[in-house]
Amino acid sequence: MPPPLTLYYRPGTCALGPLIALEECGAAYAAVDLSQDRAALLRINPRGKVPVLRMGDHSLRECVAILDLIAALHPAAGLMPRDPLDRAECLSLLAWYASTLHIDYRRFLKPAVFSADPAAHAGISDRGRAAFQAGLAELDGMLAGRRWALGDSYSLADGYALVFVNWAVTSGLFLPDWQALAGWTRRMLARPAVGRALARMDSPLPAWAG
Repeated sequence: MPPPLTLYYRPGTCALGPLIALEECGAAYAAVDLSQDRAALLRINPRGKVPVLRMGDHSLRECVAILDLIAALHPAAGLMPRDPLDRAECLSLLAWYASTLHIDYRRFLKPAVFSADPAAHAGISDRGRAAFQAGLAELDGMLAGRRWALGDSYSLADGYALVFVNWAVTSGLFLPDWQALAGWTRRMLARPAVGRALARMDSPLPAWAG
């Protein structure tokens, strides 16, 4: 049996991905909301970010690594493909989410992180919004004709992708012509584990898709 797991999170963050993974696995874990305790967050992660997954005496601080560990600890849940090429495809999507979609949204939401010049902020935000929406359009095209991100089988690539749909909805960036993405979102919301994770995050997605 793996050591006890504790996930440190804040509502509205990419910690939704690991929360979904933990729920899908039926993992025994504690979830600690650090949204009101910046000092505690900095003690747990000097980078000041969530999620952080603590397993025994060890802490992981990057979403892709956290997701991979959760899947590895609970192989029967099948969240990470066993076939080497399929596993690589899953990791490729996770890396794209983290290195591209996440950063594009951050440019839109927090342009001051990318420039100290206030005159540049509007342009950075506009470009971030356009790039983020282009990424979601790419995801919509990828999902056309597919049930899940990798095809017929649900995986980590689905739970993590819901982070970006959640952000698009809460920020008013979700476009109505993303029909494949909207249908996939409804399938995600039909999963009990996803519903439990969204409830902890106080997400508007269930009402939006209903």
